[in-house]
Amino acid sequence: MNNNFAKIFQSESFGQILAKLDENEDQDPEVRFFFNPDQLGVCSFAVSFTNRESCDEASRKMFDNLTIEKAEGAIKSVVESAQEETEIELTFTGADL
Repeated sequence: MNNNFAKIFQSESFGQILAKLDENEDQDPEVRFFFNPDQLGVCSFAVSFTNRESCDEASRKMFDNLTIEKAEGAIKSVVESAQEETEIELTFTGADL
């Protein structure tokens, strides 16, 4: 069994990216991303899983399959949404990721 809970990527676009498998304040599994964009401090966002039946397995699968390209894509999506001044919340219900 893989017990890793963190991955670090070095991105040309976003610099250092940390992905961490954890739980949110509601004890739902999440994959949280940390990055440090220019002229801002360290930022983070999470992909949370709320379907109790399959959320542990889905979050682990997402984390295990996470590549630098997927991490960069997720960050790019969040940054673009933030630039549009919209508040977003990424929540999955155990879908196959």
